[in-house]
This record gives sequence, structure tokens and C-alpha cells, in this order.
Amino acid sequence: MKLLLKKVRTQKDFSKRKLSIESGVSRSFLDELERGSKRNISVKLLCKLACAMEVEIGDLVECNCSEYDKQNKT
Repeated sequence: MKLLLKKVRTQKDFSKRKLSIESGVSRSFLDELERGSKRNISVKLLCKLACAMEVEIGDLVECNCSEYDKQNKT
């Protein structure tokens, strides 16, 4: 799964500061998310970010089904 946070944030004309204020997520954590340092983020966090930018959760993630084999789906 690839997080598209930076792409969506810039398309919606949100600075990290504005997104931090609107979502309640710290700027340092947003930095980590955009760098890919945080890999397993919660649905609750995705909801906070999506609601703050008025987008759907699906707009924030890109799923590549080929990354998962049929026996070990996660």
C-alpha cells in the first residue's frame, strides 16, 4: 500500500501546518508519513486526514494487489 498524502495535500493546497491544525496530527508525524517512515497507519488516522482535507480515504492510498500473494493476504 502506498500513501498518497503529499500528493493529495498539495492538490488540495494544504500546507503541513494547515493539515496539522485541521486534523490534529502533528507536523512531525505528517513528515514521517510523507517520507514513508510510518508504514502501518490506522484507519482512524486516515479518517482524520481525509476529513480534514474533505476527501475519501481511498484518495489517500494506492493498493497494488500484486504485492500480496493469494495465501498470505494482509
